Amino acid sequence: LLTAKAVDILDPFKRKSDFNKDLIAVGAGNAFAGMLGGLPMISEVARSSANVNNGAKTRWANFFHGVFLLIFMLFLTPVIQLIPKTALAAMLIGVGIKLAHPREFIHALHIGKEQLLVFITTVVMTLCTDLLIGIGAGMLCEIIINIFNGKPISAMFKAPTVVSHNENNYVVEISKAAVFTNFLGIKNKLEAIPKGCSIEINVEKTKLIDHSVMQSLDNFKLDYEKLGGTVIISGLDSHRAFSHHEFAARKRLA
Repeated sequence: LLTAKAVDILDPFKRKSDFNKDLIAVGAGNAFAGMLGGLPMISEVARSSANVNNGAKTRWANFFHGVFLLIFMLFLTPVIQLIPKTALAAMLIGVGIKLAHPREFIHALHIGKEQLLVFITTVVMTLCTDLLIGIGAGMLCEIIINIFNGKPISAMFKAPTVVSHNENNYVVEISKAAVFTNFLGIKNKLEAIPKGCSIEINVEKTKLIDHSVMQSLDNFKLDYEKLGGTVIISGLDSHRAFSHHEFAARKRLA
């Protein structure tokens, strides 16, 4: 699921994966592979990013990627054995460098110094341990930063969110904090609003809005307005942005 989320960000068309479908497919595939005595399969960010970087536009790219691998494994194993392992390693290193290019560090710094710290923590811990521990360390670092910047402990996993409406005009008021650990509840309430309405998301009462929520609210606005509705995010004037980036984290002034 982490890989699917990462590839969604890489997708030039900004499409979103169905995580439930992805999880079911991987689970069913692993169950079938296990019954045949095979190794478990995983989503692979290196191959997925290679598809994206080489112009892939649909899921058929991933399908044929797997088909060609299967053909080589079944009928062309001697050819595979002729490929120098150093060449394969160089290809993987090349893809990896693109994923952790210096410009990615610069981009994180533009969003905010705290995002650069989270990014570096995640990269270092991933290299020293493994991916899941690295992601966990990055999440923990973000939580500590959010608490330091005034996020109430009571809003750790749930943000008080009130939805009111008058006909097709909806007002969504978020209180305390809007951060990545409690955004799921906010997201569920936003997605429950009928399509084609006018929505005002008021964040004036929040003490902190982190970068991921700022970006998620903007994504919701873009997706909702494609279907004919309108979205206004209000209350940001009472907050101080951590940088000049449009999705920078924000802290209430008073």
